[in-house]
Amino acid sequence: MNSRYGRVEWVWGKICAGYTHEIKNILAIINESKGLIDDIHHLNKQTEQAFQEKIAASLDIIQQQVERGERLSSLMNTFAHTPDQEVAPVSIGETLSVLLGLSERFARQKKITLELDEQPKKLTLVTRPVEFMHLLFVGLELALAVLESGDDIRIRFHREQTEYLIRFSLPPKKAFPEASPEYLEVMQDICAVLQSTVRWAEDLPGLLFTFPAEPSFSSSAEAGSD
Repeated sequence: MNSRYGRVEWVWGKICAGYTHEIKNILAIINESKGLIDDIHHLNKQTEQAFQEKIAASLDIIQQQVERGERLSSLMNTFAHTPDQEVAPVSIGETLSVLLGLSERFARQKKITLELDEQPKKLTLVTRPVEFMHLLFVGLELALAVLESGDDIRIRFHREQTEYLIRFSLPPKKAFPEASPEYLEVMQDICAVLQSTVRWAEDLPGLLFTFPAEPSFSSSAEAGSD
């Protein structure tokens, strides 16, 4: 895989860069809000009601950013543990939640909405966690490349008999970008390692990934799978 999308370090680097930018933004907003509170505190011409309202608004912003920082840090911690085992059972829903949570910045920059359908039950897949995350991230990059401002990506997953399916559904009439075939080539290479498949589904439209429910990975880590 000669493409940059085929390099695992590219995935980790881009996600870490997005995370650090977000944390810097959070700290900047908190610092700005703190400065606003300090300014208000030293104003003598403010009425008591106006003073209280501005203080409350600033504190609300600070609280929102603290919660946002805590959420991103929790997601980043989960992501950082992805390479812990070469082969392991992973929660599809949790992996997708981490992926989307750490990719919000990239979607927001293009004004694209990411939506993960809630599942009635937890689905666990035995796979290679690093390659699995790599595959999904490249798929998301392709989806973001196809879409325009105001579009959305809906991600669904379920089990059908002997395989798991993950769908990246895009708005109607979206076509595979012929100018970027390297995305699909990289994903197909990763799928060969994961014993899975990927294709551009015209009927969705979007990406359709399939994974075997009982893969034949040879690793002691499989002993802990269900």
